[in-house]
Amino acid sequence: MAKRILFSVCVLIAAAGCPVVSLQPLYNSTEELVFKPELVGRWAGDDAGLEYMEFSQDSSKMYTMTLHEKDNEIRFAVGMVEVKGRLFLDLLPEEPKGDSAMWLQQMHEFWSIDLNKDTLAVKRMSGDWTGDRSEKGRLWVRHEIIDDKTILTAKPDRLKRFVRKWVDDPDAFAEAFTLHRVPSPPDDAKPSQQ
Repeated sequence: MAKRILFSVCVLIAAAGCPVVSLQPLYNSTEELVFKPELVGRWAGDDAGLEYMEFSQDSSKMYTMTLHEKDNEIRFAVGMVEVKGRLFLDLLPEEPKGDSAMWLQQMHEFWSIDLNKDTLAVKRMSGDWTGDRSEKGRLWVRHEIIDDKTILTAKPDRLKRFVRKWVDDPDAFAEAFTLHRVPSPPDDAKPSQQ
């Protein structure tokens, strides 16, 4: 898979710290994806820079996630995968538009999610946890450490096995943020796209 310059997800939600990213997705093909229609809609939390995030259906099993910040809008292609009975979102940022200087490279990030009616709890793999395991020679998946950031380089099948092994470890997947469903404005209140 070609590496294209784009954006690191390090500043996605500041309170959560720097996430672990991957060169490869958490799935081999879209046939492995699951789709939960209840994820579609607007979600907001307490992050001061994030107005809301919105999930829409992109294709039969893919989503588009748009982060709406005060002066910026960032889009991600999102696939949902089930690993050991848990739902994971595989996020890949799209090409930058506008003032998106905070993003550095296009890489995948994996979120473990708990979707419960109008609450979306997100856990991200801890960069501190992976960095510590790497320093001790105990991060048993292909990876690189660049500027103190862990970049996973393994193939999708190996990534799934790695995630499956550590999904229940509270140090590996730390609580990052919780979002709540917010109503979308009526269609006539949305600005027209001309």
